[in-house]
Formats: sequence, structure tokens, C-alpha cells
Amino acid sequence: MIVFYPAGIKEKGGIRTKYTHVTDILPTTVELSGSTVPSRINGYEQTPMEGTSFGYAVISKDNNVKDRKTLQYYELNASYALYKDGWKVQFPNGKVNGLRKKYKDSQVHLYNLKEDFNESHDLAAKHPEKVKELLSEFEREAWKHNVYPLKSGKAADPDYPVRQRAHYDIFTGARRWGEYPYFDGSLGKPYSISAYIEEGNTSSNGILVSQTHFALYVLDGYPVYATAEGDRLIASERIPDGPCVVKAKIDPNGSHTVVTLFIDDQQVGSTELSFAVKLAGKSNAVQVGRQWGVPVNGDYESPFYFSGRIFKACIDIDQK
Repeated sequence: MIVFYPAGIKEKGGIRTKYTHVTDILPTTVELSGSTVPSRINGYEQTPMEGTSFGYAVISKDNNVKDRKTLQYYELNASYALYKDGWKVQFPNGKVNGLRKKYKDSQVHLYNLKEDFNESHDLAAKHPEKVKELLSEFEREAWKHNVYPLKSGKAADPDYPVRQRAHYDIFTGARRWGEYPYFDGSLGKPYSISAYIEEGNTSSNGILVSQTHFALYVLDGYPVYATAEGDRLIASERIPDGPCVVKAKIDPNGSHTVVTLFIDDQQVGSTELSFAVKLAGKSNAVQVGRQWGVPVNGDYESPFYFSGRIFKACIDIDQK
């Protein structure tokens, strides 16, 4: 990584060998720019920044400065690792989409990065006590930072039976949201999608919530639920002026699906579709207030921004 900071760098062209992680970049930027991070945004308390600023290394006169980064966990596709005080332990999953329960800890790898920065000499067999120590440390960090359940990209690690989340909040302006890889979709269960409108009126237009195969939108004030297969449910009433909640309740029943529309908990339409409508997970993005890509029908052209203002959308999945 190349750092450009002429106002503070004392050794032009200098090299720093301090241990850093991608989570350290934001704290470093905040420190060197003199910025502050708000503790609350729109009334919601923000989680603290993870990571350690390496600004001290950027402004040091040379590389002879004590490393302040001493601990970092890693996890991806059920492989996991931990760095602590120069040691790095790795617990690979063995193959793509394989869960760690299938592989014993004999596959663990241990490296002393102070002497072997390119991880060429595996010391796991020589230092089993260090492996045990670092594994315990990983467990603490993993629970602290919501790493569990471990994911293979397909399913949760059965060794850590944390239930699928029942509720998701998606705020307006979020990027192509899918909470990848931790959002599993509806998994065939009944679910509801709610759009919390802050400012709307009887002539509003635009997407409320969308995904590749469906869209919940407002057309001339009327909520509409439509699928890419050509189905279209139009509410019997328009949304009111001001705030309201538009909800679509999706209830798959075998090869059929019942879709019901509500405005502020008052039912305004229902229909039965001849196929199962599942909320897709992984990288199938759920979007609020717009739809990128191909529209589901000819009612609109993408992105079809909502003409009012939406606070957030919620997905609630039946856990029964």
C-alpha cells in the first residue's frame, strides 16, 4: 500500500513493515485528517470502528517504532485465522464451500511472522500450545464481532447453531444490499416486506423495495406488487399524504403463493400466484427506493426512484 500524506510524512519514500489490516485504513484516515466519527446517525447509535490507526507509522521518522497492531481475526467461507503478537494461526476449510466440521484441527497452520513473514514454515506441530491459545483467542474475537455462524457460502456451520435472523432493516441509500454472505433469503418460509414512507402523497410514484424478480412500488399513489413472470397486484386504495407503511406479505404454499398488500396494517389487496415466490439471498441485491437493471414489467423504467422519501424497508421472515 502506498500512502500519500506530504503534510505529515517525515521520511519520503520510506518503507514501513508494521502489521496492518484493511480495517485499519478508516481509523488512520480519520486520525490523519483530523476528522471525527459521529456516535449517532439519524438517532441510531453507531457501532465503534474496528481496527487500529497506523498513523503513528506514517508520521514516524523511520521504521524503528513499536507496532501498535497486536490482534486481528480473519474469516471467509468458513476458513478462519487469527494474528496475535507476531503469530498467525490458520484453520482452513480444506476445499471451496467445505465446512470446518468436516476437517480436524490437524490441518491447522501456525506461523511466526516476525521471522517468517511470507508464511513458509508451518510450526503448528512444534507449538500445539500456541495453537490452542490462539484458537481460544479467536473464539473470543469471533463472538465479540458477530462472526458466528461461520458460513461456507451455502449454509451455516452446524457446530454453531445460530438461527437465521428473523428481521432485517435496509435503509434508503444502501448499496446493492444482500448482506452477503450472511443473508440467506426466505428459504421458502413466509415473509413480509415493509416500506416505511416518511413523505408520500396520493400521486406518488416509484420503487419502494425491489429485487431481480419482483418489485413493490407505487404507481399514481397505488401500491403495486409485481413479479418478473408478469403477475401484478394493485392495491384498492392510494397511500395517504404524509407518512405510512406499505407492506407486502408473501406466503408460499407448496407450488402456489398468496400475496397480500397492506397500507398501515389495513388490507388493500390479495391474490394467489401459481408459483412459489422466494426471497433470494446471497448477492441477489434488495434495493430500497429504486431498481437497477431490468424492470420487472412495463409500468416503469429503471431506476424509477420513489418521488417521496423512504426512511427504511424491513424484511421479516417467519421462523416457524
